[in-house]
Amino acid sequence: MHAWEDQRLIATARVITDGVYYATIWDVIVDPDYQHRGVGRAVMRRAVEPFVGRNFSFIALFSAEGKEPFYEQLGFRPHGRGMILDEAWWPGPREGAQE
Repeated sequence: MHAWEDQRLIATARVITDGVYYATIWDVIVDPDYQHRGVGRAVMRRAVEPFVGRNFSFIALFSAEGKEPFYEQLGFRPHGRGMILDEAWWPGPREGAQE
């Protein structure tokens, strides 16, 4: 999703989905000159609406720290099912780890 003013990119968001079960929104960015003017809300609406009401297991969002209140206004809630790779542990399981 992108928002433009003339030739200037003022906002963007990426959506990744399998088209059936999951949709994830990433990298929502609004030019600081356009924040607090409804641009972020409009980009999020365009990002989310194709998936609402289609029985997806969930529509997830990765948010920049401190931006949670904005997304909560739009109906997003914290969720604890995610995990992040500890790259210091990679390239594989330690001895005795469950597979």
